[in-house]
Amino acid sequence: MKTKENKGITLIALVITIIVLLILAGVTIATLAGDNGILNKASQATEETRIGQVEEQVNLWKSEKEIGNTTGEEVTSEDDFLQNLKDNGSVTEDEIDRINQIITIGGTEIYYGSGSELTDVYVALYTDGTLVFNSKDEFDEELVSKKYGKIDVFGTNQRPPWYSDANSITTANFLSKVVPKSTARWFYYLNKLTTIQNIANLDTSRVTNMAYMFFACFDLQTVDLTHFNTENVTNMAQMFSNCTDINNLDFSSFNTSKVTNMNAMFNACSHLTQLDLSRFNTENVTNMSNMFKGNRNLTTLNISSFNTSKVTNMDQMFSSCKKLTELDLSNFNTNNVDNYSMMFGLNDDFLPASVTIYIGPNWKSEMTESATNYAGQFVKVE
Repeated sequence: MKTKENKGITLIALVITIIVLLILAGVTIATLAGDNGILNKASQATEETRIGQVEEQVNLWKSEKEIGNTTGEEVTSEDDFLQNLKDNGSVTEDEIDRINQIITIGGTEIYYGSGSELTDVYVALYTDGTLVFNSKDEFDEELVSKKYGKIDVFGTNQRPPWYSDANSITTANFLSKVVPKSTARWFYYLNKLTTIQNIANLDTSRVTNMAYMFFACFDLQTVDLTHFNTENVTNMAQMFSNCTDINNLDFSSFNTSKVTNMNAMFNACSHLTQLDLSRFNTENVTNMSNMFKGNRNLTTLNISSFNTSKVTNMDQMFSSCKKLTELDLSNFNTNNVDNYSMMFGLNDDFLPASVTIYIGPNWKSEMTESATNYAGQFVKVE
């Protein structure tokens, strides 16, 4: 027969057992689900594995592109590459930033473009009138007149912080390699700028916007563009506009396949006598308005390879190009052009009446009809 004492002991034992079980359950749950738990570590391991796999696939694709650039062989396109990553479960669409060409997995960013990793960009003005760019906030303090700090992307209508010192700036210098995501308005209205030193240190492989980059650099006669990587640039509007003294530009390294806006790109470059744009890929350009307007001394313009099938605006494109003797537009497709007002100028602003303008089968006839009163001789090439 059980006594009250025995029953009490049994109850206490049961309570202790329950407590022990709860403690063990808590330990088990913590072991499984805590910050350092098995489940969390397993999830982290899975994520790290996925990151490693994506990085490997990105590197393989980059190598494929490098080989393709050398051999000329066709390579997997960016869209197909990303689709393959999604199809095999490596990434989701939400993890892809197509504009900046970045895949983000759990806070880890993987750049899948072919350019360099971005760097910080610091700018200072020296007492001798040199605008200095560096990847670190390190300058010759004895020469520093003003510091502008670390710079980022300038807005569409935003002037750079050194704009107020434009009349004091005669030289720009890149102390070290800088990799920005935009160079829009960097040299905007530096009307006394004559020299850009160490421009090879400017890595433009990640740049998407070069609009107004050299706008109104009145005293700049030439700029070395041979190191420019423009494969990611979409906007070149007004890039050299009003560079009135510039007389030599080499675009042999330019890749313009992503550019959509070339509005007034060479507007009022009145000292240019020849311009070879035969390597330009304009298949995505929609705006060419004022592109060569005011190039009064231009005698040779090679744009015969232009693909203009997406262009909608050619307003005043060749206005005031008075010294051209012929213009080969035979490859132009103007079916989508809806604004061609004064495309060839008006009255005294156009080339001589003797100029020959070659047009092809994809040239809208109404564009010729609207220009015959003030343009040269149109010759249709089949």
